[in-house]
Amino acid sequence: MFYAVSRVAPHFRTYRSPTFSTFSKASESTPLSRVLLSMLSCRSFLRISRCSPSYATRSLSLVSHDNSSVTVDLDDQKPIRVSFKTAFLRDSCNAPESVDVDTRQKSFTTAQVALNHKLAEDPTIVDTENGNALQIKWKQADGSVHVSTYPEAFLKKHASLPSRMKGKFFPERQVFWTNEEIVEDLHNLHVEYKDYFEGVDDFRKVVNGLNKYGIFFVDNMEDPLDNPQTHHITPHNELLWPVAKLAQRFGYIKKTFYGTLFDVKNEKKAKNIANTNVFLPLHMDLCYYESPPGLQLLHFIKNSTLGGENVFSDSFAAVKHIRQNDRVAYEALKKVPITYHYDNNGEYYYYLRPLIVEDPYIPDFTTGEARIKEVNYSLLFKAILSLG
Repeated sequence: MFYAVSRVAPHFRTYRSPTFSTFSKASESTPLSRVLLSMLSCRSFLRISRCSPSYATRSLSLVSHDNSSVTVDLDDQKPIRVSFKTAFLRDSCNAPESVDVDTRQKSFTTAQVALNHKLAEDPTIVDTENGNALQIKWKQADGSVHVSTYPEAFLKKHASLPSRMKGKFFPERQVFWTNEEIVEDLHNLHVEYKDYFEGVDDFRKVVNGLNKYGIFFVDNMEDPLDNPQTHHITPHNELLWPVAKLAQRFGYIKKTFYGTLFDVKNEKKAKNIANTNVFLPLHMDLCYYESPPGLQLLHFIKNSTLGGENVFSDSFAAVKHIRQNDRVAYEALKKVPITYHYDNNGEYYYYLRPLIVEDPYIPDFTTGEARIKEVNYSLLFKAILSLG
């Protein structure tokens, strides 16, 4: 069996590159860190107010404008009036003169247009093949005129923070779970290895399950011992292993000082506690990295003994419980930095970070509270506190 994790343990959530590994020992408690994408808020670029019912049947229309902002009415199920800063509009121009048609990269910097974005004439609403659009002619520093066109769909998408996050960020689908809650839905957290590679339905199921719970299981993996080329991990065969094939459908594999893949098994005089039969409490891996992996893949290949278990817990659910029941402790866990380190076998890694990290840009759209972005919990690798 294989499982992918992205947020479990007392909830570990990080948001960067994935790491992947093979796993051949049954006795381990493994934490998880849910993958979370976040984007910078553009709230400083616009102002929104509800329109009166009289605007409900009106299409895109221009309300007012000056060199600092342009206000429009958007025809939607819930009509709104939005004021866009001209700095935001000029910076968002998608014309061929602003964005290279081949590389799709901007051909100017925000600083170049931030102080030189005056209107050359009154903005207008124009008809295009894709519907109504806002058209603005800008007077540039050299005296020339630059034309920008903003489709109504673009204006609607950028009318609010939730709409800007749509399709990029799926917090409403996440579930902070207890054992009872996840067991009820456990049957939906499994796919077959062969089905994972056929089409997109099962792959989508895995991705959605990871976003929802932070954990997923892929059953009936290929046995690497059946392939003469994958009896032992080497730098030359790493990408041939079943778990590596599975990982590459997510993205690039992040190499750590353990390697691209690494075998977790009992060793005499092991340099890492993971390679012993010592019970591991709930934890998150690689907290001493500047950017801990956001997704970890573990392949259970063979257990040479009876017994052993893997224990999972939702660390975001744990943090939510602390926030609701002990606000003083919650604030302390946000502010007090914890020193994580690895100091063994000629390797030394160190990073200072709090246990709880909130998202400074994207709030909980339902409650307005700060959203939990990361939980960093790895007491096995905690060094002496730097502050005391």
